[in-house]
Amino acid sequence: MIPLEKVFMIDANAHLDKATLSELEIHGHSRVPVYRQNRGNVIGILLIKSLVSKNADESRPIHDLLLGRVVRVTQDMGMYDLLNIFQTGAGHLAVVYPPSKQGQKAPSWLTRPPSGNSGTTSPRANAHGDDEADNDIPEAVGIITLEDVIETYGCIILFNKKQNNKIQ
Repeated sequence: MIPLEKVFMIDANAHLDKATLSELEIHGHSRVPVYRQNRGNVIGILLIKSLVSKNADESRPIHDLLLGRVVRVTQDMGMYDLLNIFQTGAGHLAVVYPPSKQGQKAPSWLTRPPSGNSGTTSPRANAHGDDEADNDIPEAVGIITLEDVIETYGCIILFNKKQNNKIQ
């Protein structure tokens, strides 16, 4: 997980102008979390490839753009479950929240791994990427990407292969 204070993010009230486009280009990410009011309140994911057709001279607010849905997971979610969520095509970046309280039912805003044919459960987003019922969502603590999960699994697989190939 990448702690939120180290994540490049953009304010929903920022304007898509030449300066913002330049900043996005400098950072070089394909997906950028968008927040409202504070960095812990992630409302959507800005897909940089969707900006190709935008005119920087128009200076549109970021919140007026079509934002991708936020995949929401908790710190205590297992890597296998994260991989399953990413495999559904829900996204390549997940926003991480504090763990659920023990014994408490999973919150409705949480993206769940698929089970059988039921698919992924995720809160509905409106045209601006906002969740319809985001008043009970805690502040985010970081992000994790599909690349992070694959790298972690790759290291585990390599470690296990090395352990199994050792002469005892």
